[in-house]
Parts: sequence; C-alpha cells; structure tokens
Amino acid sequence: MSSISKFKQSPVTTAVREAYLMLDSRSRKRLVQVTILQSLLSVLDIVAIFLVGIVGSIAVLGVQSKNSPSSRILTLMKIDTFGVQSQVLILSVVIAILLIFKTLLSGFVVWRTTRYFARIASKVSANIAKLFFQTPINEINKSSSQNILYSITTGVNVIVVGVVATASTLISDSFLLMIMMAGLFIASPIMAATTLILFTVVGVILHRTVGLRSRKLAEQLVPLQIKTNESIIGTVDGFREFFVSNILSHRLEQIENNLEESAMKGAKQSFLPYLSKYFVEGVLVFSILFLTAVQFFMSDAVESVSTLAIFLAASMRISPAALRIQQGISTIMNGHSAGQPTMELLRKLQRQNEINGKEELYLEKDEPYGDINNEAIVRMREIHFQYEKQGVTINMENLEMFSGDRIAIVGRNGSGKSTFVDILLGLLRPQRGTIEIKGKLPRKAIEGEKVRISYIPQKPHLLQGTIKEIVTFGRVGISRSEIWKVLEIVGLKEYIKSLPSGLYEKVNEGGKNFSGGQRQRLNLARALLSKPEILILDEATSALDLESEERIMNELIGSEEIELLVSITHKIKDLEDFNKIIFVDRGKVYFSEPVALLESNKKFRQFVQF
Repeated sequence: MSSISKFKQSPVTTAVREAYLMLDSRSRKRLVQVTILQSLLSVLDIVAIFLVGIVGSIAVLGVQSKNSPSSRILTLMKIDTFGVQSQVLILSVVIAILLIFKTLLSGFVVWRTTRYFARIASKVSANIAKLFFQTPINEINKSSSQNILYSITTGVNVIVVGVVATASTLISDSFLLMIMMAGLFIASPIMAATTLILFTVVGVILHRTVGLRSRKLAEQLVPLQIKTNESIIGTVDGFREFFVSNILSHRLEQIENNLEESAMKGAKQSFLPYLSKYFVEGVLVFSILFLTAVQFFMSDAVESVSTLAIFLAASMRISPAALRIQQGISTIMNGHSAGQPTMELLRKLQRQNEINGKEELYLEKDEPYGDINNEAIVRMREIHFQYEKQGVTINMENLEMFSGDRIAIVGRNGSGKSTFVDILLGLLRPQRGTIEIKGKLPRKAIEGEKVRISYIPQKPHLLQGTIKEIVTFGRVGISRSEIWKVLEIVGLKEYIKSLPSGLYEKVNEGGKNFSGGQRQRLNLARALLSKPEILILDEATSALDLESEERIMNELIGSEEIELLVSITHKIKDLEDFNKIIFVDRGKVYFSEPVALLESNKKFRQFVQF
C-alpha cells in the first residue's frame, strides 16, 4: 500500500473528510476562505519574529556583521546608517505595530469565524432534523429520544466545532510552522533541522499517549452520557410506578453510579491537554539550553546571538502552534468518536431519503385524478406492509373513501388498526401498493396543507405554553370567538373561564397539570380550529365520560365542514353512527357497509357478538 493511500485512510483524514461532506457547497467554499485567511495571518508573525531577532542581536552586541542576515535586512529597510539606539527604536515600533495589528485582526477573524461555525452547526442540525422527521415512523421509533436529541444537537456541535473548525485552525497552524521552519532554516540549517526533529518526536509521543487515550475516553463517554440521560428521563416518566413499587432508590443509585463514572472519565479527559502543555514546556526549556550550547560552539558571537534571538522569538510561536496541532489532532479524533451517533443517523437518513425520493418519483403525479368532487378522496391499492422483525402485517386489496363518509375502524387489540392509520397518513411506507389522498402521496398532501388533515391520538402530547398557544399552534388569524366556540364544543369553555388566567393559563410539559380527559379535549379543540377536511381519530375520546363522548362524536360526525371522518373505536354500540366499517383481523383488512359486512364476514359477526 502506498504512503498516499495510507494517508487517505488515516483516522484524522477520515474524520475531516466525513465532517466536510456534511456541509453544503456554499459552506465548504466559505470554510476554504476562512482557512486561507487564517493562514495568511501567519505571515505577520514571521515578519515580527525576524525583526525581534535583529533587535536582539543589536541590543546585545551593538554591532552587525556586514554579511549577516540582520545586516542585510537593515540595509533593505534603509536604516543601516542609523545609530544603534535609533535602529532598535524603529524596529521595536515596527514590531509592536505588526503584533498589535495581527492581534486585532486575529480577534476579528476569530469572532467572525466563531459566528460562522455556529451558523453552520445550526444549519446542519436543522437539515438532519428535517430528514429525520421525513422518515417513516417505524424508523423513528428505532432510536431512543435521548440518542436522537444528542445526535441532532450535541453530536452536530462536536463535529462542526471539534472536527471542521479544528481542522481549519490546524491547517493554518501547520502553515505557520512551515514558514517558521523555513525562516529558521535560512538563519541556521542545523538549528532548523534540530527543531524539526525535536518537535516531530514530541508530537508522535503525545499522539501515541495523550491523543489515543483521549479518543478512547471520548468513545466511552458518549454512550455513557446518553445512557444517563435516558435513565433520568425514564425515571421522571415512571416516577409513580418506581415510588409505589419501592424501587426508586435502586433507580437513583444507578443514576448516581452513571453520573460518577461520567464525571471521572470527563475529569481524565480534561486533564490530558494540561499534560501535553507541561510536556511541551519541559522539552522547550531543554531545547533552548541544548541549542544555545550548539550555536555558540559552531558560530561566531554575533551570528549566534542573532540566530538565538530569532529562535527564542520563534519558539514563542512554534511551541504553542505545535501544541495546538497535537491537541487539534486529538480534538478531531475525539469529535469524530463523539459524533459517531450523528454520523450513523445521517447515513441512515440519507439512505432512507434516497428510497423515499425514488418512491415519490415513481408514484407522484403532476395532476390529480379527474374531477376531485366526483372521485374518491382516499385510494389505497394492494397494500402490503410488514415490520422488519415482528409485529402485525397489513394486507388489503383496493379501498376507496369518498366525501361524506364516516368510517369506523375496529378490531381486537394488536390486530393492526393503528398501523393501518399510520400507512394511510404516510407515516409508514408499505413494501407494496400505493396510497393517494386527493391524487397525491400522503406526505405531499399534508405538506403545505394541500389537504387539511388532522390526526388526534388516544394519548395526545401537549407542548408547553398557554392554552391559547396550544389550541392555535401553527395557525394564524384565529379570533377569540372562534376559540371559545370550539372550546364549548369539546366541553372546556366553562372550566377554562374559571381558571385565574383563562386562555392564558400555563400548560406544563405534556399537559401534566391537566387530566387525561382534559388533554384529549384540548387536542380536539386544536384539531377543530385547523378546520380539517379529513379528521382521523385514534380512540381520541377514550378518556371522556360517556355523555361527553357521545355529544362530541355526534358533533364531529354531523359536521358539514369535515369531508371525511375516520375513527378507531372499541365501542361496538356506536357502529350504527358510521356508514362504513374497516375491520382489521390479524392484519387482514375488510371494508364495507355495516350491514353488508355483518352478512358476508363471519369473523366480524363473531367480533361484534363478543
């Protein structure tokens, strides 16, 4: 294997390449520009360092050899005829101006690049989140919420800042070192060669010890942190059960152990950069003593002092730059390890997106099917869906739903009713068959509200905010009178009016300060305020009392604004309110009018009688 191919497959290069490919083309161009600008700032350092060397030789000896590099530079600057004090004063002023200008310019560049990388991180996070929520719901459910949260937020930050930004700085520092080494080679080839060998050996030692150890700690920390977060959130969700079962203390002990282990590994990782710093400082002191002896042994006093002054000034830049390069390599490798959940998620999402794109290209049509008013609102053709490992399988032939239909979905627990609804809404993609809502794929119909569809689950999730914010979420231009009208329909008007803040009463995360029935009513109100053409209910009134449930269902079934209503229900006695029935039995879907289904389907008759 060639040295080039080995370099291409090195961990650092792989990490940078993978992180770089996460960026869009515009961000990549800007990244190259930032790296070039940071590298060019190094030129000011080089000029200042050589001037410091000249000042050192003048200040110490007060004379210059006519053939020395210092003398030639003084002649080039046209101050060789000035007195020693004037030369030192002029050079000192020039050095101060260069260093101050470089510091101010560097500060400005760092400020701009920090904001730039922050924007990149937010853009990458937003793109991953967008891709993630375009995937089928069975793919979404494969990962824990804490893993997803880490991958989209912290994972992106460690990749963009820990890999991309560090790689940019590493390149500029490497450019600075190359120029400094070139300058040292001009001043003293032996000193330059010695310095190069010395810092190369130091870099290899630190990489083999500190760098690899830091990477190993990063690989251990990320899953441990995710596991700890999952434990904490799980304890919050299951607090009542853990407390009553008297296992809360055991759960808290697990969390404490995880936190302690994370803290200790984090402390070790935080100390490693200091270890590198102390090691480099020790090597620098040794190298100065060694090179001073060598220089005075091999050169005259004037040249030795001038060269050593340049080396001392250069070492002030070389050692921090070398340390930053070593730590930068460690940071890149750490960021690559810590960002693996993000990289794995992104690769999976990109593969899924390619599949989705091919399906949409094949299925999507430019025009709807004929006159929508005379056609089915929903068409499902030859559907077959099966989970990868286990769970229900959905099989069905052609099914059409028309305007005015009120359809009940029934079946025993675990028969596939919710899976059927997820397929209908495009949340699950069948392995075979097509679904069209008003001539469009479900996701296309929902996006941009081409078709107004509302879905109400049995256990609604309410965001934090006021009652008004929750019921009007995502909608603009809704008046207070419309809000109160809908709240009256769902039976919440009087209760909310009795609250101290009325519509502006705060709702805690998940609606935990409201009962299950009240949460369902709020969710119903939010759905109705969206004025849906199609309303899907997944046992959305199961937590209500019988009288309230009957009143609300009668309101929904009789609404002229709702073109199509589909409801999962276990209430057999309510089936007479629906004009069509979808009966799901072990994944097999039967669809007909109630009377016809009773006459033709023995399994349905047994289900109703049971």
